[in-house]
Amino acid sequence: MSVERGFSSTAERYLWRGAGIGLAIEGVRLLASMPSSTTEEKALELIGVGLAIPIWIMWGQGRGWFEEDLGRLLYIKL
Repeated sequence: MSVERGFSSTAERYLWRGAGIGLAIEGVRLLASMPSSTTEEKALELIGVGLAIPIWIMWGQGRGWFEEDLGRLLYIKL
């Protein structure tokens, strides 16, 4: 494996983790505001986050990161 490939892989993994953190924060924010009246804008945000989370999971599973990071988080071997 070349140095360039290793760097891009590491950068992509950090991007994947950052996207996951952003999705988690946005999901919690949207769930916390659920009792309020829904607007079209809020409904579109919910749909966007609802579609982005499975795409994010598939991105991580394709590279083996999802199971590895989830296992580290839960202290189990998946």
